[in-house]
Amino acid sequence: MPTPPKATPTVVSVSLAGYPRNYPIFIGAGLLAQLPDLLKTHVFNNTAVGKLVLVTDETVAGLYLSTIETALKSAEIKVETLIVPAGEMAKTADQLTRIYETCHAFGMTRRDAIVALGGGVVGDLAGYAAATYYRGCQFVQVPTTLLSQVDSSVGGKVAINFKDVKNAIGTFYQPQLVVADTACIETLPERERLAGLAEMIKYALIEQAAVGSTAPLNPETSFLAFYEQLGANWMTQLPTLIARCCQLKAAVVARDEQESAPANDSTGRVCLNLGHTFAHAYESALGYGVLLHGEAVAIGMMQAFWLSERLGLVEKSTSARIQRLLEAVSLFPMALPSIPNAMELVALMRKDKKVLKADSLRFILPQAPIGSLLVHDTVPVADVLAVLDQYHQAI
Repeated sequence: MPTPPKATPTVVSVSLAGYPRNYPIFIGAGLLAQLPDLLKTHVFNNTAVGKLVLVTDETVAGLYLSTIETALKSAEIKVETLIVPAGEMAKTADQLTRIYETCHAFGMTRRDAIVALGGGVVGDLAGYAAATYYRGCQFVQVPTTLLSQVDSSVGGKVAINFKDVKNAIGTFYQPQLVVADTACIETLPERERLAGLAEMIKYALIEQAAVGSTAPLNPETSFLAFYEQLGANWMTQLPTLIARCCQLKAAVVARDEQESAPANDSTGRVCLNLGHTFAHAYESALGYGVLLHGEAVAIGMMQAFWLSERLGLVEKSTSARIQRLLEAVSLFPMALPSIPNAMELVALMRKDKKVLKADSLRFILPQAPIGSLLVHDTVPVADVLAVLDQYHQAI
C-alpha cells in the first residue's frame, strides 16, 4: 500500500435538503492510515466503538486489506471481512445474501457499520446491504478507484444488477463518511485510470447544469477549459480534479437526492446521466465487465454530442472540441472487442431506468451554451442509429 507523507486532506461536505445532517468526503493522499480515527469521529461519534463488516473484492484485498485490518484492530475496532469477486458480476443477489449472512453471524446491530473498500461495484453492493440490513445500518465508502472517488461513492445510489438491467434493484442510501485516498490511484492500471477520467470529464460537460445556474460559464475559467489546459498531464492535478467533481455532484445531490425533480428538469440528478443511456446499453450488450463503466461513458458522451449536433442543439465545432479533448487523453476512439448490433443497443436503451414511457427513448443531451443540458424524450430512432454507426465507423 502506498504510504506518502501525511498531508491535510481536502474536505467536501454533502448537505441534503430536509436532513438534519450532512456528511464529509475526505480527499487526499495517505488517508487509509487515518481511517480508524475518521471512523471513530464521524461514524461512532467518539463514543463506544462498534463493529464493522468490511466488504472488499479479491483485487483490492491483495493491495490494502492486511494493513487496514491491522490498523482497525489496533484501534480496538471489531472487524469482520468479506471478500467478493472482482468485477460487475459481483453485484448479484447471491453476493448480497453473503453480506447479510456475515452481518448476522457477526452480531451486527443498526449502530454498527458496513464499510465498502473498493470501486463502484463494491460500493453499490455493500451500500445496498447497508440500506436494507435491519432497515438500515451505518455505511462508509472507502473508494479505491478513480471512478468511484469522483462519482459512485458520493450521492447515495446503491444497487445490484438484475438479469440484463444494470442497477435494476436498488435505492438511495447516504453514507456517513467517504474517505478517498488519492494514493490508491497510483496502484491502478492505466485502463482503470482512464475509465475514471471519463467520468471526471463528464462533470466538466455538465458543469452549468450541475451548479443549477442559468448564466453561461466563463469559457476561460470553466472546468472544461481546465481539462483542455492539462491534456495528458491531468494526473498532476488529481486532488483538485477529484474535489471539483465531488463538489459538483454534492451540489446536484443536495437539490435532488432521489432523482425526484420534474421529468424535464435538466439541473436535477438526471444531469449526472450524460452519455449513460448509450453507455449502459453497451455494457449490457457486450456483457457486464467486458467494458469498464468509464469506458462505456466515454463512448456515450461522444455519441451524445453527435446526437445533439444532428438535432441542432450544439454546433459541429462543439462536438469537434469534445472529440479533441477525448483524443488528447486517449478516450477516443474507445476500442470494442466486438461491435454490438445497433438495433439490440436501441432495444436496451428502451429498457433504461430513465425511460418514463414504454417503448420510448430518453436521452440527457448537451445543448448550447456548453455545460447545459436538455432532457429529450422524442429522439428519432434513425438519428440514434446514425450516431451508433458514426462511432462504429471511427473504430
